[in-house]
Amino acid sequence: MGLTFGAAAVASVYGGIVVLRLGAARTTQASMVSAAAGLGLLAIICAIMIVASAALLGLDASWPKPAVYCLFFALGASGVGWNGIVHAECARLSPSRTISLTAGATSFSCSAG
Repeated sequence: MGLTFGAAAVASVYGGIVVLRLGAARTTQASMVSAAAGLGLLAIICAIMIVASAALLGLDASWPKPAVYCLFFALGASGVGWNGIVHAECARLSPSRTISLTAGATSFSCSAG
């Protein structure tokens, strides 16, 4: 059982690594937000996180291992980089004279919780 959950943790980390290796790191996601609707992209990531987190409630030993790995892969992939999208959207929506203040407040609020 411990080995299965260890492999699931590896799948979660691997999901995050795949997202990063595909160029979707925070700075790249910020540029993606500039080209697309950032709030829409953030809503998609949020939906993936909600569905995957809700699926965790039903997780038990009877689940097939590939399903567990896919679930944790989705959690890892959606959990990496959302912070960059939030920063990009806050900077885009703030007045040009207050972008640095907005960025600092966003960093504080994202890291405080």
